[in-house]
Amino acid sequence: MRARYWSVLGFVGLALAACSNATAPDSLTDEALLKGSDVTATVVDLGEGVFQVDYAFAEPQTAMIFARSTADYRIGAWTPLDAGAHIEEVAGFDSLLFDAPVDHAAFRVEARFVRPDGDYSPFVAFSDGGIVVYTGQFELLPEQGRDRIAALGGQIDRWDGEQPVLGVRVRSTRPIIADGRSGLHETVAVSRGEGSFIYIGEGELTEGDSFVGIIDPALPAWIRDSFDSDLAAVFARYEALWGFELEQRASLMFAFGGYDVAGFSNKGGVIGSSVVLDSSGEALREETPQVRRFLRWFFAHEAAHLFQNAAGVELANTVDSWIHEGAANAMANAALAELTDDPHADLVRVYQAAITDCTAALADGNLASAAERGRFQAYYDCGSLIALMTAAAVPDRSLYAFWTGMQARALEQSRDLDAAFYLETMEDYGAAPEVIAAIDALVSSRLSDPANALGNALERAGLSPVYDEAGALTDMDFPT
Repeated sequence: MRARYWSVLGFVGLALAACSNATAPDSLTDEALLKGSDVTATVVDLGEGVFQVDYAFAEPQTAMIFARSTADYRIGAWTPLDAGAHIEEVAGFDSLLFDAPVDHAAFRVEARFVRPDGDYSPFVAFSDGGIVVYTGQFELLPEQGRDRIAALGGQIDRWDGEQPVLGVRVRSTRPIIADGRSGLHETVAVSRGEGSFIYIGEGELTEGDSFVGIIDPALPAWIRDSFDSDLAAVFARYEALWGFELEQRASLMFAFGGYDVAGFSNKGGVIGSSVVLDSSGEALREETPQVRRFLRWFFAHEAAHLFQNAAGVELANTVDSWIHEGAANAMANAALAELTDDPHADLVRVYQAAITDCTAALADGNLASAAERGRFQAYYDCGSLIALMTAAAVPDRSLYAFWTGMQARALEQSRDLDAAFYLETMEDYGAAPEVIAAIDALVSSRLSDPANALGNALERAGLSPVYDEAGALTDMDFPT
């Protein structure tokens, strides 16, 4: 099974596409998409954040676990509508249990607006009553009973099988926007391990130079008015460095959660042609340099994923997400540094923080197991440093050229972007064996002295780090 879980300070990667006012396609065309589904979920919007979800199973089932957001919000929010059907948490999994094999099951679902670590939000609320539904939350994996579920010990990677193809049909009396189409009242989506975003509500499409989409009317004007220009500037930089232009603008769903929480919070996600952003917090009432910089960095990080996704190569599973998340961090760090008076000093400051946080994360285990220890941020902090090492160790000292070549190699060989393939590509590009070994140790070994191992890896890669008497980074030879 392959299921991807991405998170960075609550953010998830980005891929952009156009949105249009096309009318609904012929229903038979949409229904044909569902014919090959092993599991079909019909999701009906009942209003006021309440849905009915009717499952149909191609084969009778006695027990199933949810493939995503495995134990974050469903207990208490999902109510079985059929006798003999139960939803319980079993050893860390939200689970469907049936008294006898069934080929269908129905549930009343109350939307919970949670932000699970390492996964997409199941629902995102707009201030005007609109709502985004993430269809991946309905993905199920079959099991043979409670005991078999318990034996997984809460570890999704222990599940052994082929994930069923999920077909989702969403219906609402309100307008639906999905997959670049608007004005719908029913839409379907098919997935295995990923899902899609579907907007339901009365929001009107907004068009900018860089995006077309739904913008929450309560979003602070200083964010809304500068979003398009900020994104356009980032795109221009990336187009020059990646060597290609994006074919389409963003299909965007940008929600605002209000000012009720202290500080500020952002989360974003993308699948296919849909991008979801969700911002909130007291700090967003007025523009400040700190918040302004962070939001610009946020957009740059998300846009980096767009370029990573453009080649059509599937990004890594959780344990190897340092590959794409780290690179996106490194690219965003460089983009934001260029907006400062002293880009080099800004990068030194940013990577000193990354070194500190990465060292702490590796104190109790390797990078690959960071998610198991609740250290999702390690994929971004340590990953950004590995991205610098990679760029410094390959010809032309270009992270963008390395990524372009790695993706071409992955497509040619039908390979996934996992750690083994990443290190093989470094070797193929001529990186020194000691650099590859040092990165491999950070990823897969329990280190007795993480600070020393990380410092040595930076040195071996040719980044030439310089430290002051207190051990803080004061200089480094940053690659492109």
